[in-house]
Amino acid sequence: MKKILSLLSIVVLISCGETNSQVVQNIKAEKFQESSALNDGIIIDVRTATEFNSGHIKDATNIDFYANDFTDKLKIVRKNVPIYVYCRSGGRSSSAAKKMEELGFSKVYNMLGGIGAWNSKGFKTIQSKGQKASKPPKFSV
Repeated sequence: MKKILSLLSIVVLISCGETNSQVVQNIKAEKFQESSALNDGIIIDVRTATEFNSGHIKDATNIDFYANDFTDKLKIVRKNVPIYVYCRSGGRSSSAAKKMEELGFSKVYNMLGGIGAWNSKGFKTIQSKGQKASKPPKFSV
């Protein structure tokens, strides 16, 4: 019995001393907006160019998840700064975040619900130059 208690004590001590090494965090639009506004990281929109041009978060860089060179483009992104990633509804960005973790990124924040959640909160988007102004797209989530 003493051996079991000693073993349990060691396991508890080891686990208490561990730091959270999780690279990817899924966060809501409000936290995404607040955190990305700190200007301490890179915002990546993984939608297609057409989707991106129709309205995106200010200062976002478009890297199309479906493009053949998606992984190659990720490899040139700085890995030691926070990455804020989003898509239309959260599926592609979740997959992209996992890929970023595999590539050695240190911290990735994935926006739950994507640009649809962002728009539903009334947060501002901008359109690429040359695009007509329009209302934010309505997405069913």
